[in-house]
Amino acid sequence: MQIGKYLRKERIHIDKNFLIKEYSKKSMLQVARQLGCSESCIRVRLKKYNILSRVQGKPVKERKKKCNVSKKFLEKKYSKNRRFMWQIAKELNCGITAVRNALIRYNIPIRSSSESNKINYNFITKDFLIKEYNIKSVQQIAKDFCCSRKVIKKKLIEYGINIRNRKEARHGIKFTEEHKKNIGLAGLGKKRSPETIRKILRRQPITSLELALLNIIKVHNLPYRFVGNGSFNIGRKFPDFVHKTKKIAIEVYNRFFKLKHYKTLEEYEIERVAYFKKFGYKTIMIRDYMINNEEEIVNRLKLVEKK
Repeated sequence: MQIGKYLRKERIHIDKNFLIKEYSKKSMLQVARQLGCSESCIRVRLKKYNILSRVQGKPVKERKKKCNVSKKFLEKKYSKNRRFMWQIAKELNCGITAVRNALIRYNIPIRSSSESNKINYNFITKDFLIKEYNIKSVQQIAKDFCCSRKVIKKKLIEYGINIRNRKEARHGIKFTEEHKKNIGLAGLGKKRSPETIRKILRRQPITSLELALLNIIKVHNLPYRFVGNGSFNIGRKFPDFVHKTKKIAIEVYNRFFKLKHYKTLEEYEIERVAYFKKFGYKTIMIRDYMINNEEEIVNRLKLVEKK
C-alpha cells in the first residue's frame, strides 16, 4: 500500500485569468486562504504562468515599466541637455534606479552631487517652492530634486522665503491659532481605548514621584508592585501601583498637572476613588508633597492593608 497516495492532498486547479485578477487586489496569503491551499502553492503557480510578483506591496498593475531606452537618447538628455535622472524617469514612466542602471550599462559617466549642483535650477519656480516648503523640509525637497540642501536654501533666499529655524523644523510647520483650536475640538468626546493608553504609557519613563515611592516600597518590603507603565488596568484607568494579592490601588500625582483639568484636587480624588470602587478596589491617593514623609506613607499603606 502506498502511504503517500492517501496522505497527499488533492491538486487544486487554479485558472491563470482568475489568479491575475485576484493577485492584482490581494496578497499571496489572502489568495491561498481563499482557495484553501498554501502560500508556496500560489508562488509556484505565479512562476508557472509568468505572472510578475508584487514589488513593495504594490499591486501588479502599478508596477513601473523597465527602462528600455537607447544610448543615444540618454546621451542627448543626460549629457547634452543636462537633464536630471528623475526628469528622464518621469518622461519614460520608470524608476530613477532604472535610469541609473541604464547609464551604467551604456558606460555614460554619472554626475557627482557637486557637478549636479552647478546646473541651473531655474525650473524651480517661487510658487512651486512655497507650496512644497509648507509641506516638506529642505532635506526632503533636495532629495526630490537630487541635489544638495544648499541649492534649495539658495533658492529660498533668492525668492525671499523665510527659512525655518531648528526649533520650527523639529516641531514641524507652525499652525495658526484657529487651526490649533480646530484640532482640539476634533479630539473632544473621543475616548482612547485601553490599548492606545497602554502604548503611550510604555513609551513614557517612570516619574520622579513614582520612583521615590518605589524605593520606599522596596526598603520596607511592602507587597506592592509598579504598574504605571501600562502593564495593569482597572477598566479604562491605569493605576501607578497595585497590591500583589489584595484589591488595593495607589495613585501618586503632581498637584500642578491635575489642577489644569480639575477645579480642586478633592474633585480629582473623589472621581478616581469612585471609579476604582466600581471594580472593588480601595484607592490610596498620595500627593507630591507627601512623598517626603516616609513614615506617614508606610503607616498609611499598612493600615489600608490590614482593613
